[in-house]
Amino acid sequence: MVIIEKIAKSNKKSVPDNVAEELGHEQADEDTKANFWHLFRYPNLRKKTFVVISHWATVTLVYYGLSLNAITLGGNDYVNFAINGAVELPGCILGLLALQYIGRRWPLAVSLCLCGICILGILAVPADVGWARILLAMSGKMLVSCAFAIVYVYTGELFPTVVRAIGFNTGRFFGEVAGLVAPYLIDLGETSRLLPPIIMGSVSILGGLTVIFVPETHKQNLPETIQDAENFGKRKMRNGKGEEDEMVKFDNTM
Repeated sequence: MVIIEKIAKSNKKSVPDNVAEELGHEQADEDTKANFWHLFRYPNLRKKTFVVISHWATVTLVYYGLSLNAITLGGNDYVNFAINGAVELPGCILGLLALQYIGRRWPLAVSLCLCGICILGILAVPADVGWARILLAMSGKMLVSCAFAIVYVYTGELFPTVVRAIGFNTGRFFGEVAGLVAPYLIDLGETSRLLPPIIMGSVSILGGLTVIFVPETHKQNLPETIQDAENFGKRKMRNGKGEEDEMVKFDNTM
């Protein structure tokens, strides 16, 4: 509407009173018809969708991978499983504290990257030093549990209200697919014990780095419409007359 007013002013014309109302109806129609394909229709929303999918796939694959990998670490399998479950509690608490006081973006990046480093660190530990391998694996499990707690909140905040449930479940779906892959990933250890840590560690670090493509949502006004989501997190540009937010042109064809 601001752009229309500027154009009218430059042409020494006035904007009819019903224009704003008609534009509002068009946007309302667009939001009412929002569906799964809208996640991939607009550039900024599409980018966020792919990043969310990568986050869910990463945390799910690494979480279940570390859980199933507990029996390969040496020592008592029952003790390993007990510790493996116990470290999730401090991980979730750490995630909740980060959500409350720090934010979503960088805590997620740090937890996933440190998790990957811990997993890759297992490769440097000799097989006969079981306690060090267990310590690194359990540290990774605690960190990926922290990331899991953050992803649940962060996903919902990145999508606008009109497609929030669709976006959340899309990410969750691909996470479940990654979870199905986890047992087969652990089976690769029968070919080479190096493969599971290399794959999980690399995926975790790469998943953490993808946060550079999405904005921080902590203490921000969250998007409600498709247009809000498309403009949310975009950098401001200069047009020679001061700074204006980048605007996105929408159409109603689908």
